[in-house]
Amino acid sequence: MAGTGSNAIIDSDIMQFAPLIILLPMLAFPVILFLGRVFNRNPFWKDTMKEGGIIALVVMAASLIISLLLIKDHIGGFAGIKDSVDFLWLNSSVYNGGTLEPISFGFGIYIDHVTVMLLFVASFLCLLINIFSIGYMNTDPINDNRNHRFYAEFVLFCSGMLGMVLADSFLWLFIFWEIMG
Repeated sequence: MAGTGSNAIIDSDIMQFAPLIILLPMLAFPVILFLGRVFNRNPFWKDTMKEGGIIALVVMAASLIISLLLIKDHIGGFAGIKDSVDFLWLNSSVYNGGTLEPISFGFGIYIDHVTVMLLFVASFLCLLINIFSIGYMNTDPINDNRNHRFYAEFVLFCSGMLGMVLADSFLWLFIFWEIMG
């Protein structure tokens, strides 16, 4: 599943894990919401898990680690190295002038030197915001027992932001922009 670049080929195993940068926070969103509804008044959930803040912290730390591994793969490379991972979503055919032409829709991740730097900045800031919010949100008496909603929406926002950085087309850029908003 390693991608190909137009100027060089980067055949690294870490590219297989690049989609997890987006998927981990996106999958943590329903998990935090569900656990927050089930264990809302549980002392373990409130005091130890910080109402989902620890789950969000682990997910954002994993995204940062994968981002750092991608940077390690790209540092020292040539200025024109590009890498992409494409996932086929839908295969179809279009009737055009008497013939059926194949058409496919998919999702891709595009990575170059600028992308890995923006990816690092975005994932690092998300991790720092998460660390700060764990201390801040648990001292807020107004949102008592509802902080899981903040952490769930926060990881969804981070997933949209990281997806915007890694998007390979304007369609996916727009979709992740809408997830972020």
